[in-house]
Amino acid sequence: MKNKKLIWIFGQTSDFSKEIIRQQQIRYNDDVEIFGRDNFVFVDTQGCVEKVSRMKVPDYIIINQKCDFLPKDEPPHWNQGLKHINQHQDPYSWKWSYPVTVINTISHVLNEVQSSNRRSGKKDINVIFITSSITVTDKTAAYKFKYKDYISIRQMQQQQWMACSKENMKIACMSPSYLDETNIEEYAGRVVNSVHTTIMDNHILDLSRNTDDPMPWIKLS
Repeated sequence: MKNKKLIWIFGQTSDFSKEIIRQQQIRYNDDVEIFGRDNFVFVDTQGCVEKVSRMKVPDYIIINQKCDFLPKDEPPHWNQGLKHINQHQDPYSWKWSYPVTVINTISHVLNEVQSSNRRSGKKDINVIFITSSITVTDKTAAYKFKYKDYISIRQMQQQQWMACSKENMKIACMSPSYLDETNIEEYAGRVVNSVHTTIMDNHILDLSRNTDDPMPWIKLS
């Protein structure tokens, strides 16, 4: 009997995360480990690394983890690790602390998976994370200035996580542009199918692009 594969899915709260999990369950007979707010404190980098270090190395990883700016109020219960930051006295840290910490945590988690994989036999691992194609699309200077903070966060996400692509781990990312109820099932299905195939390492795919486009993937610099 063929051994079942193991997939880790980060993110379980958003509608898109729920659809990714659903598509995974109906399309593939893998063992599934889900990481979300109730079992993974993303602002506790060391705790997250220690947790995954004790787990079986996955074959596939899908990351749809929120890494946006903090709301302008008290952090929710799942973000208490950053409660020491006063949004009025230090608004800069308040705004940037959460996304930067989450991005850093995931990069260290991926690095730990690499280390565990080297110790356990070096199997091939495919990773796909959800991001935004705003970093690779042509926009006016005025548009880029208006959204410069968001673009910066997405660039940081892409560069830090792609930096973990080495040895037996291949990493690509996908952008669910114009996501709505008419395409959510298709988009999630394409994410799940893609992580199970030979992925375009260090490339980004905008899911809104025509599937017949001969060059849908864009290489990240």
